[in-house]
Amino acid sequence: MNTDMCVGCGEGLVNIRAGAIILKDDKLLMVRNRRADYFYSVGGRLKFGETAQEAVVREVEEETGARLSVSRLGFIHENYFYGDDPTNLGKLIYELSFYFYMDVPADFEPVCKSFTEDGQQERLEWVRLDDERTLYPTFFKTELKNPTASVKHLITDERGDRKAPNGDRQQSDATAQLCRIVRYEPRYRDDMLFMVLGAKDALGRMPTVNADLLDIEENYFRRGDEFFVALDGNDRVIGCVGYSRIDNTNEAFLHRLYVKANCKRRGIGSKLLAAAESAMRAKGILVARVHLGEPKEQWLASYLFYPKHGYIQYEPRYMMKSL
Repeated sequence: MNTDMCVGCGEGLVNIRAGAIILKDDKLLMVRNRRADYFYSVGGRLKFGETAQEAVVREVEEETGARLSVSRLGFIHENYFYGDDPTNLGKLIYELSFYFYMDVPADFEPVCKSFTEDGQQERLEWVRLDDERTLYPTFFKTELKNPTASVKHLITDERGDRKAPNGDRQQSDATAQLCRIVRYEPRYRDDMLFMVLGAKDALGRMPTVNADLLDIEENYFRRGDEFFVALDGNDRVIGCVGYSRIDNTNEAFLHRLYVKANCKRRGIGSKLLAAAESAMRAKGILVARVHLGEPKEQWLASYLFYPKHGYIQYEPRYMMKSL
């Protein structure tokens, strides 16, 4: 009864998980930790010998301090994704999750005392479904606004080599297709300010807003380097990237790859990177380099993102790609 249903499968992992849908006053109870810039559902892996319903009741009690009863099963979710914490970094994971609506009493006051597998303190937060911040699973934002009595089967696939027949992957592809990449112009300045206030770069750093924008407007153009922004269907800035040629060489460094928090994992970063690489090739640049942060555990997103796009690590804090 103490063994989690998490098993190795070749170089990947298989998880079986139960998650809780805890709604109160039009808000959803979610979890986050200091390392993550997104929210995830209350819940966890089944232990061998448990049913999914037994597991979700146990997990809710462990994470909130309250024993809630199950109302009904709402969703069965199949999810292929790449691990982003130190225990499963870069591994392909297949996760089968059962999401249950929970009965929430009027006097429910959750208290979080749980930790992640790598020792990060977790905290609970009531989140509105129209919150711009990222929630996982992402279908919560749409499906919970229009609940039905039926159990829905959803599929998410982040591998990129096949499309899921429904669910998050289709939504992600559509978002990337609607996005367009253009060269930065001063008229995007106010929108950039709003976007980067809630964004982190590929190293996980918060930008110094005014200094970054002054550098873009004064130095990039003067040096002949280039800077790009991603625009959504309403021409709002949702991402950006730039590059700077290394003096007297045919090499360049990538800079400031930001994606707006609620637009991550939708292919925007990949599209920005492709635009920057294409522009570099047109300028005769043969090698793209990127500077990564240390310690690695704090900058997991960048260490996973660039190798998927052909970059190789040549020093502890640097990656490169021949264009």
